[in-house]
Amino acid sequence: MIEPLEVIDRLAEPGSPDLPAFHVVAPSLPGFGFSGRPTSTGWDAERTADAWVEPDAAAGVRAVPRRRR
Repeated sequence: MIEPLEVIDRLAEPGSPDLPAFHVVAPSLPGFGFSGRPTSTGWDAERTADAWVEPDAAAGVRAVPRRRR
């Protein structure tokens, strides 16, 4: 988990006014990383992706088309 944190920090605060800075949304999979263990079952890939839509939208991220199987 340490490598992504270093990249996130550099994206958010590049250290030079000549470099672009970004708003970074880095959600964790339920039960992993910074996320607590789910209190209910059924957290498959589709439900997890749906849950990420709200914070992405709040951060101004456009919807990305999902691939259907």
